[in-house]
Amino acid sequence: MKEKWTRAKAALKEFFLVSVPRGFRARWYYLLVALGAIAIDQMTKRIVVWKMHLYESVTVIPHVLSFTYITNDGAAWGMLDDHRWVFMVLSVVGIIAFSLYLFGKRKGNRWIDLGLAFVIGGGVGNMIDRVFLGEVVDFLDATFMDVFGGFPIFNGADCFVCVGAVMLLIALVVEMVREGKKEKQKKAASGEDSGDTDHETDGRD
Repeated sequence: MKEKWTRAKAALKEFFLVSVPRGFRARWYYLLVALGAIAIDQMTKRIVVWKMHLYESVTVIPHVLSFTYITNDGAAWGMLDDHRWVFMVLSVVGIIAFSLYLFGKRKGNRWIDLGLAFVIGGGVGNMIDRVFLGEVVDFLDATFMDVFGGFPIFNGADCFVCVGAVMLLIALVVEMVREGKKEKQKKAASGEDSGDTDHETDGRD
């Protein structure tokens, strides 16, 4: 029995190594992050739908946060309503593109990968609403923003997309700064080498 189990594990490992792309094997745990984001988004939306009536509002923290149940057909924060199919197509294209990049064969960056996982999870979360409900459920109402003229009601998926986008932006800026420093160091080292060569030549003369 033990030998059969060992052979089964070896066969499964061989199948995994042969069939699963290398990029996915190296970053499979980011799939769990994306799935976690989807689960959190869908669970919170379902609770709101089950427990609240449409347009009902419940104060969570006075003058800071309320749960206000609304729906929209547009993008994040209700932008461009009544364009469901446009955003479905854009969402699918974006999710596929980010997924291919995340699990592709490349040198990984944990912050870029985590940001991509958040964006993918948030995008899929809102996509599920559009496909099965025909509209997106929103309920997070940042009432503290009323002093600035108000802020659109949003949901968990929007939060994941925005946090992921900010992480991507910061990570890309950091990468650019690092690359710039490396280039400067290379140029400085190249200048020193050429200077040493000139001194050696002068010494021989």
